[in-house]
Amino acid sequence: MSDFSESTAEVGLPGPIQNVVARSLYQIWAIVRLTMRNLVVSKRTILMVLLACVPIGIAVIMRSVMPEEGGRPASQDLFTGQFIGLYVYFVVILTTIFYGTSLFADERSQRTITFLLIRPLPRELIVLGKFLTYVVSAGALLVASLAVTYSIFMGLDRDVTLFRQTVPFLECARAVVLAVVAYGAVFTFCGATFKRPVIAAFFYCFVWESILPYLPIFLKKLTVMHYVQSLIPNWIPQGGAGGLFTLRVEPTPPATAVWTLIGVCVAFLILTALSLRMKEYSFEKEKEL
Repeated sequence: MSDFSESTAEVGLPGPIQNVVARSLYQIWAIVRLTMRNLVVSKRTILMVLLACVPIGIAVIMRSVMPEEGGRPASQDLFTGQFIGLYVYFVVILTTIFYGTSLFADERSQRTITFLLIRPLPRELIVLGKFLTYVVSAGALLVASLAVTYSIFMGLDRDVTLFRQTVPFLECARAVVLAVVAYGAVFTFCGATFKRPVIAAFFYCFVWESILPYLPIFLKKLTVMHYVQSLIPNWIPQGGAGGLFTLRVEPTPPATAVWTLIGVCVAFLILTALSLRMKEYSFEKEKEL
């Protein structure tokens, strides 16, 4: 705690504010350490690591079976196709669902949420500490997987410089991280609010976000996926102009998409803290869950 006091003292904050900031940082760090320890030893992390290795394995297979000369699609197209088809619609979604919902659902299932919430910690700091741990863990795992996949496909082209220019890895990594942030906040709310959060999360992804794209244009922008797709380099929206259910919505400008995803994250973290404040947990109730 002294380290935080020294860091805040350097900023020149007034005494009372300095003490509040130092105490809040120390409390968040305590929640981060506790959550990180639980994540590392959980079986869920092993499954998520295996899931993140799936695109890498597919990239290795594709590189080994693709002809070295003519007849092979451009590395740019291979990487972009795998990024959209595997990472955006599969790996990222499953990772955020099982990691995000577990932040508070595991506390309930293990009957430890009562001990967590009776600590003299603001609910907001508990939510923030757990969420930061999730973002670091899930984000690092997925970006590392994406980096390995990118390097495998990059090795297919002799002109490495051209490949680096045509496939902006940092833009893809940005889309992954912001998807982790936005979806994670939504699923953290599900984990803190619903008795079966995984079902609620799957409903959101595969029902809500699957139906809205077929509705009028203004409703299509009520999905997180729309803004994640807007961050994908050279993303071309599906659909045509043949009627109400095939209207195509153009991508949102990247800057607007970034701030929208951050806004979604902040909104759902606030809702999560409010949900924890409104709920009353007891040992008897925990036995029923």
